[in-house]
Amino acid sequence: MVTPELSPEVLAGLRGRVRIPDYDPESVRVGQVHLGLGGFHRAHQAVYADSVLARHPGCAISAYTWRNAELADALTAQDGLFTVVTADEDREARIIGSIRRARSAAAHPARFAAEVADPAVTVVTLTVTEKAYPQTSDGHLDTGNPAIARDRVREEPGESVIGLLTRALAERARRTTRPLAVISCDNLSGNGLVTERLVHEFAQQHPVYREAELSAWLAGHVTFPSTVVDRIVPGPAEALGAEVRGLSGVRDAAAVLTEPYRQWIIEDRFLGERPPWDEAGAVFVPEVAPYEQLKLRVLNAAHTALAYPGLLAGQDNVREAVTDPAIRAGVEDLIDQEIIPHLPVVEADPAAYAATVLRRFANPEVPYSLAKLGADGSQKIRQRLAPTAVAALERGHPPHRVAAVLASWIRWVVHCAREQPDRLMDPHSAALLEIARTHRDESVALRILDTIPVVPERLSADPVFREEVLAGLRTASR
Repeated sequence: MVTPELSPEVLAGLRGRVRIPDYDPESVRVGQVHLGLGGFHRAHQAVYADSVLARHPGCAISAYTWRNAELADALTAQDGLFTVVTADEDREARIIGSIRRARSAAAHPARFAAEVADPAVTVVTLTVTEKAYPQTSDGHLDTGNPAIARDRVREEPGESVIGLLTRALAERARRTTRPLAVISCDNLSGNGLVTERLVHEFAQQHPVYREAELSAWLAGHVTFPSTVVDRIVPGPAEALGAEVRGLSGVRDAAAVLTEPYRQWIIEDRFLGERPPWDEAGAVFVPEVAPYEQLKLRVLNAAHTALAYPGLLAGQDNVREAVTDPAIRAGVEDLIDQEIIPHLPVVEADPAAYAATVLRRFANPEVPYSLAKLGADGSQKIRQRLAPTAVAALERGHPPHRVAAVLASWIRWVVHCAREQPDRLMDPHSAALLEIARTHRDESVALRILDTIPVVPERLSADPVFREEVLAGLRTASR
């Protein structure tokens, strides 16, 4: 017997086997455009939208991959439907119907711009990873970034995320005066402020948008709320397709596995109607910074601190690393001795939060890839660990545990250069591999600190921190 594909026609027959939408997906309307249609969006923002559509039918999503046309095509073939499998003792399968359209932004940049300009759309969300926000060391738009440089001279930019987003907002300025919120859900400190600054700077530097005074229009019509998002979503596993077929009896080319825990903290900064995501558990707050710092400096920093020792030990997923006694001890020491003592004041109990984080990492049902955690290390270390090191130095405490994480990343760079260059996934991979090939021993670390913006200059030029990084390399080589 042929297993049917997931489609609107089979939904009714799935009732009782899996959780299906409590609304008719064909009857809802798009009010949100999303860019970055990966597993995290499907297990996070799309679930929040799905949970409120029965009461708010105008909150459906038109979603765009950045370049992955294959995923967009797979979702289109299923009329936007896909399965979320929650990994706990009782495996729950839930069909999500909130994504009503799926396309590739690279293939359809004009369509993306037109949808953002639609007055019915009130929210644009982004999950495009840290590297899609190219910044200089002082936080401004990196005009040396090749995609940004090319977009700045194009009449209709679209090679960079910032260029495409600005183009879409310019199209909206031509079509409507309705307010819009652009919400980054990427792991950046002050992600809303970063997005706002880069978009405004691009608009001010692009000749067409500068002439149109787009930046001034944005200031009066578009807000950029900052957010904190959290849910572990491992990469797609071959076994997931078989599990979905067993749970629901259908084939699903876009299923996603995730953990039970989810969090969405959103700055309450809207000119128009606020999305009703709080009805599904999202939290609107006046200031997200305390929540952001707790997550970035504990959870995200722990991810990065586990990644490189685990990769160097030949491990594949975060559970292997967090249950390795030596690696776990190092991460616990980092959290207890450097991260928590130098956190900003937060309402939550940081120690309890850290314990929850490590317990989630050890979930055997969520094998989160260390290769994924270790990607883009030059971006992640700067965002997740450098603030702790700066705070420690300001209080006169040499941050040797953060330096040890940086040293483990450098060792990973050297390993990749010598044995597996294709495994180094980083915006600066070409330069890093060249440094590792042409320098030896400690000079590799010093050259990286002098030329790659993996940490702010406050750290890279600090003699104490530089010596701590070298000490971390020496300790690891014993």
